[in-house]
Amino acid sequence: KLKSILIIIIFIIFCLEVCDYRKSKALEKYCLEKAVGSTIEEINSAVKSKKFYVHTKIVKESKSGTIDNHASPFFRMSCFIKIENGVVKSSKYDAGD
Repeated sequence: KLKSILIIIIFIIFCLEVCDYRKSKALEKYCLEKAVGSTIEEINSAVKSKKFYVHTKIVKESKSGTIDNHASPFFRMSCFIKIENGVVKSSKYDAGD
């Protein structure tokens, strides 16, 4: 019985890790390949469609923003963007925590 419980716990942890890895990779790809040159509207649309997470909404007046792979305060990966005139000028993918 204990062995079965341990196997289930390990399986759940594995599934969570796989989901986190996939979402991290999706954010990394977006950040490094598509974010630069995007408008604020395109960024917000991508955040919504790809189910990324933004703590503070990125608006036209924003000078920077952070897009995370999930909301939890642990083990986040983030895309840090710099904005000029409503367009992303640079992006950096790095650990968010």
